Amino acid sequence: MANKFNFGLNGALEVEGHLPLRKEPLQTARGALSHLALADPSNAGWQRDLAVSHFKLATFARQSGDEAGFMTELRACFEVLQQMKRRNLHFEPQMAQVYQQLARMFGGQAPAA
Repeated sequence: MANKFNFGLNGALEVEGHLPLRKEPLQTARGALSHLALADPSNAGWQRDLAVSHFKLATFARQSGDEAGFMTELRACFEVLQQMKRRNLHFEPQMAQVYQQLARMFGGQAPAA
């Protein structure tokens, strides 16, 4: 369900410009994904979906003018991706690129993707 929202309903609401309607479902999806990712840290799919959820919340925060929220969610996204790297979990090329950008942004050491 959370994954369907991340890639389906949220996208439709984004296209339609329904910014106020997106926050609560985004947060709910992130909560569900956080629970799944915590329950199975070796599940690359859940970890990836959690990172995407944080990234989407960062985008939402920026669109809403919430720069502190934007940075908080980007850092959370980076931390999930960093844990994935440490666990040698699969990175899709696009996620590796996001990780590299966030590592530069937060001053982390980004291993080669």
